[in-house]
Amino acid sequence: MATRNKDQIDFLSSLSQTVAAKLIGLPRTTLSSSDAPRLPSGNYDGPALVAWALARERLNATSDPMLTGGDSPNLERYRAAKAELAEMDAGERRAELVAIDELIQWWLADVAGPIKKAIEQLPEDGRAIMTAALERAIEAVDGKQPDTTPDAPQ
Repeated sequence: MATRNKDQIDFLSSLSQTVAAKLIGLPRTTLSSSDAPRLPSGNYDGPALVAWALARERLNATSDPMLTGGDSPNLERYRAAKAELAEMDAGERRAELVAIDELIQWWLADVAGPIKKAIEQLPEDGRAIMTAALERAIEAVDGKQPDTTPDAPQ
């Protein structure tokens, strides 16, 4: 019995890539491209490999499980979609950071101007209502414009 245990321990101290991948449940290609500890011979030490895999699992436990391990086509599509969503989110956040004075100038020129021209085409009673509404909108937007006078409160 002691000889059998020693043989098994000896076997675990030098595992081929296929056996090592099977032991920790990773595809062979994932294991080969990972930072898993290897012996100088290129084989894997079983106990060190299991410790590495457990540490890797603990590290990944807080992240999205679909972003770690494996390399199937579906998983790659998921990862690409997740990355695209992150890019879109970042783009939306960047778009929120606009210069208010540039936005107001754009609104006054490119939005209010065409609306004024369109109002001129309305019948008299509709023109008065729309002109009043547009003037209130312009006043509200002008009120949001930053004061650029030297002694303006900040």
